[in-house]
Amino acid sequence: MSLTLLAIISRIVLEDSEHLVEVEGYCFRKTSNTIHSITFFTNLNRKFGPYGINNDIPSKFKTPFHVKGGKIVGFHWRTNLDDILYAVGFYIESVETSSTQIELVDSEAKEKMISKVGNTMEVIYVGPWGYLDEGKVFDHSGYNGIKKIIIYYGMMINSIQVQYIKDGKLTWTDEVSRNGIRKEIVLEDGEHLTEVRGYYGRLFGMGSISHLTFFSNLDNVFGPYGNDGEIPLEESRPFHVKGEKIVGFHGKAGAQFLSAIGFYMALHPNE
Repeated sequence: MSLTLLAIISRIVLEDSEHLVEVEGYCFRKTSNTIHSITFFTNLNRKFGPYGINNDIPSKFKTPFHVKGGKIVGFHWRTNLDDILYAVGFYIESVETSSTQIELVDSEAKEKMISKVGNTMEVIYVGPWGYLDEGKVFDHSGYNGIKKIIIYYGMMINSIQVQYIKDGKLTWTDEVSRNGIRKEIVLEDGEHLTEVRGYYGRLFGMGSISHLTFFSNLDNVFGPYGNDGEIPLEESRPFHVKGEKIVGFHGKAGAQFLSAIGFYMALHPNE
């Protein structure tokens, strides 16, 4: 017996000079991960939506996401075998910077971050990329900037430790596994990271971030660190994030490798 789902089609038409500036919605997390509700907002104060199912889902099964700031100029997404949307992300362009690839944003994490920074800097939650079913969660939120990064790597990225700036003071994150080659990134006064390129893949069945390269506002390039291609991976996928200022990391750390990584990015750090 086959089940046929009735799809309602809605079309959004933007006027000349009108563009999207905000998207909010919910993911349904119980037996599967799907986008169950989405609403769009424009610079002309028009609202489109909500589309999908919202009120009939218990709040304990809903995870909110929220993206706001700049101009939304593109989408990226993932669907399952039934062509049902289970992940959505956005490309956001501000007046001062090039496009930034944005993954799902947890509004609660974003609001928590803004309050910790002291409402002086709007910060968005980007990513993570990698393997979310492996490792333990780490979340470096609430900081104003980055001073040092220590990376341990070999065939893959093993671990990272970060020295952050918070209210003018320096503080290190928790100790990490020190296996592999050790490299230290030290940012100069007035220098900050603006871009990260990398890959994630599987080696011997274990998922990990395999490759990382960092770029700063002073045109310094740190890396690449990780797999140099001599040992082929079972799978390899790229990721790239670029914006104004990276002020923190989040992700999942496995017993041997860094399983996933994402970023906290300040939209307008100098305002």
